[in-house]
Amino acid sequence: MKSLITNNHLHKIGGSETAAYALAVELKRLGHSVKFFTFNHGIVSAKMQESGIRRFWLGGNDLAFDLILASHNTTIKALRAANVTGVYVNICHGTIPKLEQPEPGCNWYVGISEEVTDHITEKYEFSSAVHPSAIRLIRNGVDLERFKSMRPINPQLLRVLSLCHGEKVNKLLTVACKSVAAELRIVNKFKSQIWEIEREIDWADMVVSLGRGAIEAMAMGRSVLIADSRTYMDKDIILTDGVLWTKDEIVKSGKCNYSGRGMGWKIEREAAPLGYTSAEYNMIQHLSMHNPDQSDPLDYIREHHDIRKTAQQYLSLAK
Repeated sequence: MKSLITNNHLHKIGGSETAAYALAVELKRLGHSVKFFTFNHGIVSAKMQESGIRRFWLGGNDLAFDLILASHNTTIKALRAANVTGVYVNICHGTIPKLEQPEPGCNWYVGISEEVTDHITEKYEFSSAVHPSAIRLIRNGVDLERFKSMRPINPQLLRVLSLCHGEKVNKLLTVACKSVAAELRIVNKFKSQIWEIEREIDWADMVVSLGRGAIEAMAMGRSVLIADSRTYMDKDIILTDGVLWTKDEIVKSGKCNYSGRGMGWKIEREAAPLGYTSAEYNMIQHLSMHNPDQSDPLDYIREHHDIRKTAQQYLSLAK
């Protein structure tokens, strides 16, 4: 099958970018012809090319594909303007960013969580542009051969990895980790781009993140604290679903793609002992929930986020 994978930007490491990379590599592994298209080239598109995935040029003559897996409405507009044909699958990764809003007239619409599929449905509830039967849920796929544990986590919390962007969250983690005598390592993608992030995750006993970082950490059997802030929301609001232990908690958090909106927790809700703010003490409480038995999260990831399974779901849309 001849496939085209698109993303508005592949110049930096991020959730939708690494999702596009994982999907492209898996389709190529399965023997399909795969190309990628982006407006912004960089580390992720270079990694795609290193993996043997060719770049698609709008000005070329090869304009027909069996399947077009398109993230971001800008890429769909550009492909249509260039008369690129194929089964268009608009992949939406969120509900708020403008790039993630569904582009009318595609064959299929994929939301990576129930929150996103509900958003697409509600957005076009009274419109003929998107029929409800064309909306599908396909979760973010992760390469479980790449993201697998090489080191067992410690029963006692000794190492914490923060993949958080928010300065407020990282300041709280600094205080909390000092309180529980755990080493803290911070990897903020806006300050340091690390491709082999699996090495950093493997170092940690607990990972603090939202979205794809949380999925990759669960795939590696790490304790995961869902927490961070986002630039498109109030920077003082910390989104959190707490530490995920049970399947029920994972399901609830996953309905919003582990964005911290799944269970509606707030980071500040505890009466603090002397010497700590309520937010600092609440973060200490979260760290105390470290659980070395990650069988439930790992089983869930294998069932719902294995790239080998999600790739097949995408391929079925071409039939």
